[in-house]
Amino acid sequence: MTKIIFDSFKSTLQEVRFLNNILNKEKVSKSELIKGLNQAKDLLFSSYSSLSIFSEVIKNEVSIGYKIDFNDKKQKNNISKTEAKVIYNELLGIIKSELDEGVLKPKESLILENQISAMGLHLVSASIDEDFRNFNNNFNNEESTLKELSISLNKYVGVIVKYIEDILLYDVFIIFEKPDIVYTKEILFTTDYKKEYIDKWLNCTVTFNELRRNKRTDHWAEIYKLNLDFEHIDKIEKHQKKLFNERIESEIRSALNDFDELEDDVKKEALNKEINLIQDFFNSNTSKTIVKRLKNIISFSKPKEVILEYDNILRDRLLLSDFNIYSAGKSTYSSVFVASFFMRYLDQLKEHTKGLNGGIVPVKELKKDFTTLIPQTKKQDYILQLLEDLSITVNGKYALSPKRKGAIRGVVEALREKNIVQNLSLEKLNNAIASKIDLELKSKLDWSKTSDDYKMKTFKYIENKPFQKET
Repeated sequence: MTKIIFDSFKSTLQEVRFLNNILNKEKVSKSELIKGLNQAKDLLFSSYSSLSIFSEVIKNEVSIGYKIDFNDKKQKNNISKTEAKVIYNELLGIIKSELDEGVLKPKESLILENQISAMGLHLVSASIDEDFRNFNNNFNNEESTLKELSISLNKYVGVIVKYIEDILLYDVFIIFEKPDIVYTKEILFTTDYKKEYIDKWLNCTVTFNELRRNKRTDHWAEIYKLNLDFEHIDKIEKHQKKLFNERIESEIRSALNDFDELEDDVKKEALNKEINLIQDFFNSNTSKTIVKRLKNIISFSKPKEVILEYDNILRDRLLLSDFNIYSAGKSTYSSVFVASFFMRYLDQLKEHTKGLNGGIVPVKELKKDFTTLIPQTKKQDYILQLLEDLSITVNGKYALSPKRKGAIRGVVEALREKNIVQNLSLEKLNNAIASKIDLELKSKLDWSKTSDDYKMKTFKYIENKPFQKET
């Protein structure tokens, strides 16, 4: 019983993560939104979805007997309160391992109007609101605009998250613990989200997702009102620059992924075109054709401002506080961010062309050569041990089923993002590692839930056992 609970819950959270990734993308296509909406609908309303299975097992095996069932008044408890608590804590652990912090927040307290509202609390069970069911029945993907699709997907994800939170509270937590309750009576409690956001800047704990959600808030305008000392301002500036650099690296990885599956001769031509495009732009060519092609790489609105900031960066005229990801009070990337992105992206493009212009070993010979792609012995040992510790290999040989080959892609993506291996193409690195562990890859490894799962596992492994660089 518990295996079904945990497996279905883990699968549900993986789908929530997939939907959340669509919402977090800066540029998303209509087809991606429609795909996400269809998946969200199935998750909520299909009787075969992992969420439906999780809900059914919880209500039939965990909370049954603790709530009145008018069809069977003699129903006994299937589990003890202690067992319910163990299950609840295990579910919290799965949330922590599968989702980013803040995506799903299990509730252990309630705000109710008065004491009367709490009298039947133990009878409440999680359910999907009838108004939303009607909305779902009447919603048509094909007739909606891109903006309407995005708003609707946000709505579906919000309902999914609330439904999961309600299951955890009303069908598990209340079994063994009474929630903390605040009674409002006639008093309305509100949260000052803007203050919370600024406080996180002051503590240097704000994340990119929080920054993105509050991108219209000019945090520096609020910070400067506080008359902080130089050292405090300096810490905030450095934290902002860290977020700034991380976001640029993320955008660069996304842009470079478009070249990964190209043949070397085609890739070289495409890389050179991109290099010439950016260089022409930095030479003050702001023609409609150039700007339009650049906007396909990253979204921006004022090309002349970007060139001006490019010159400011070259001449070191900017303060740390100028390195904002978003324009103050707006939802678009700042000109400083766009200029910095193109400068670093240009460097990466040039590095990639060097790899295609020769070297000790021809590129085709490097395709499956683990020791050539990863020449440092210490890195080789670290990666092979990682594969062993994650049970991908046993005694150096691939040990998972053929259907889980995507684990290799997940490991490689994590290793690249943590700069443990070079930012080479996924296909080359996948083939190199697969060859080393006697795994035959007959085709390229596409994204899958398995690859995403092992990417997260690899991040956690690296966090717990970081790679020690040679001194």
